[in-house]
Amino acid sequence: MSFDEETERYLFHRMGIREEMEYSRMYERETKGRLSQADIDLIVHTYYECNGNIYEMLKRLPFSKSTIKKYLRMHGLRGNGRPRRRKRLSKEEIEMIKMAKNVYGGNVERTARHLPYSIDTIRKYWRNY
Repeated sequence: MSFDEETERYLFHRMGIREEMEYSRMYERETKGRLSQADIDLIVHTYYECNGNIYEMLKRLPFSKSTIKKYLRMHGLRGNGRPRRRKRLSKEEIEMIKMAKNVYGGNVERTARHLPYSIDTIRKYWRNY
């Protein structure tokens, strides 16, 4: 479906979309590889409009999550869509989990209630202990 320039401008106006954004950029991208500077600027601008929420940005932009995150990183920005996974446990934390096996008699559920770790995490470290 192709529109002449005047019809396209009218549609952009009716839909409340900025005129500099091209129709093809809204719905489909024909080129692969590095994004144009206009696309990069659009990602950064949308970042501030969405308060850094990547999942809100995904609804507004025609790019994948990995592309959005890549260009945000290049500009020193970080999205806050979902909480990041916890880093690896320290050796002290692992030792505490292992010692808890004797304290709680090998009962994983009881241990998980008293320690701030999931049942799966406790089982993981008890398996090799």
